[in-house]
Amino acid sequence: MLRAVLGSVQTLGEVSGAAKKEDIKQGSLLADILAYNIIAIIYATYTSYVGVRAWYGGGAAAVGSSLMHRLYAHSEPMERLCIATTAYEFYNSLATVWFPEYRTAAFIGHHLTTLLLGVLSLHPFLHYYAIFFFGVASTSSIPLCLGEVFNAIGSVAARDACQAVFAISFLAIRTCYWPYVSAGFWRDSLEALSKRSTHVHSLAAFSFLLVSNIGLTTLQFVWTGQILTAIASAIG
Repeated sequence: MLRAVLGSVQTLGEVSGAAKKEDIKQGSLLADILAYNIIAIIYATYTSYVGVRAWYGGGAAAVGSSLMHRLYAHSEPMERLCIATTAYEFYNSLATVWFPEYRTAAFIGHHLTTLLLGVLSLHPFLHYYAIFFFGVASTSSIPLCLGEVFNAIGSVAARDACQAVFAISFLAIRTCYWPYVSAGFWRDSLEALSKRSTHVHSLAAFSFLLVSNIGLTTLQFVWTGQILTAIASAIG
């Protein structure tokens, strides 16, 4: 539908944090970038709503009363988050390969890893922590994707406003809160793995989750550095 309206119009701005224009032989159509980010906004809004409501409204607490509950209790909100995330990241993994602007190792690795995490959570597995990682953490993606839309159509003022909201939300949720929740995940995982009396369904699944958490947390700090650099540049 967007292609029918916009035709062969190219994007007017550079995709934030992704491949640079000079490294792209032929950029995507404006219609395609808009469609991609509209889908991302819908996904992020839905998962943010479900995740925040569960995390702060009692849904997470219902499955967070003990070690084994945090690791293996089933959560209905997380089941919805898991299904949505698995489907979205399957699509997103293909889309990042299709769009040259998003065809970077960081983007592709992030989406493939999140796809596998969503599949593993279907067990059910780590529903308590996944409510935060799949839900609450998505809130910072809403202003990011909105900013991408405004950037693509050349609305600089609206883009800058969204980027400011994104920077604040990212630093609060992903830079500060993410490591705190990750520390709880590591504490519970290592305790479960160290006790012979604790039933652990898959050592491979635990190992993959722990390694993935290191990679994704490192990525949050890499993006934090980019955000702080951009803020310093804007102030300077």
